[in-house]
Amino acid sequence: MLLALVAGSGFVALQFALGGGPAPQAGSAPAVEATQSFEHGAEPTARAAVEPAADGTPDAARRPQRVARADADDDDDDGSEPRDADRARAGTERRYRTDFEALAHRDPAGFRARANAVLAGDGPANEKVALLRAAYTSGCADATSLFARAVATLPPEAGVAGESVPATALAWLRRRAVTEPAARAVLEEVVWSGTWRAAPAWRAGALRTLIAASGETELPRLRGRVLAEHDRDVFEAGIAALDERTRPPEAAPAPVEDPD
Repeated sequence: MLLALVAGSGFVALQFALGGGPAPQAGSAPAVEATQSFEHGAEPTARAAVEPAADGTPDAARRPQRVARADADDDDDDGSEPRDADRARAGTERRYRTDFEALAHRDPAGFRARANAVLAGDGPANEKVALLRAAYTSGCADATSLFARAVATLPPEAGVAGESVPATALAWLRRRAVTEPAARAVLEEVVWSGTWRAAPAWRAGALRTLIAASGETELPRLRGRVLAEHDRDVFEAGIAALDERTRPPEAAPAPVEDPD
């Protein structure tokens, strides 16, 4: 299968052979196509959760760090016993999110202004995480761009409170991607935002999640975007994820007959 032949110098040749256009010149900017819709694509068939939480972590964040525990959603509970610090942080995040959601419903323009100030400011990480979650749950039209901005511009490493905003945001989306088209739309914006270009490792991790969680009817469109991708790491991550989705299941071994 041609998609499996991705290694070393084969990147450019395969991309050209599969219709990805002329081979990019060294140093050229990646092709960009901004996602216009917050929610699109067919409902996926049921699939298991996607890659492990460590996927897509840039080198600067590969040392051990905490990803913030989600605060109050039943589907976020991983069964582990939260530490006192987790409980305190979750309670604070819940209060932030309640206030943000109320503002989003009461004054959308005011919420957008507040969102810009929070993401650009030096406030705590859990305030930024709460803002992103509130934008998503309130159906804010800017939710996709806010997530893309956070992943692209906020520090990848954990702060003094022990949480990395990009890692926490992507982990939160990962848990929703299989069942919620809106989460997949946000992930697609993280990968291919026309305004906020995240590090290749973040983009590659988000793309693996997106492809693994998408329904069969969404894959042809995603394949086209992958083939047009000029960043090698992102391209190879997409090709590998597509190959995994299209690989036929392995046949069960034949039963061994008893010679007696």
